[in-house]
Amino acid sequence: MDEREIYFTKHALERIVLRDISPDEAVRAIREGERTPEGRDKARYVLRGRRETLIVICREYPEQVRVITVTRRR
Repeated sequence: MDEREIYFTKHALERIVLRDISPDEAVRAIREGERTPEGRDKARYVLRGRRETLIVICREYPEQVRVITVTRRR
């Protein structure tokens, strides 16, 4: 993943707090996770760990990545 700036929407920040996920974990999922395109300008990033999977849905722009929502599966 390139070094575009990452911004969080209000919804994404609410989900981060609700699901006890740190913003750093979400950024790590974007930087190191498996990317799957979801339409023309959206993508899903999945970072699998031993105990859980972190899923980050983003809208991608040339200069930035805007996080739409974040979830965790155990």
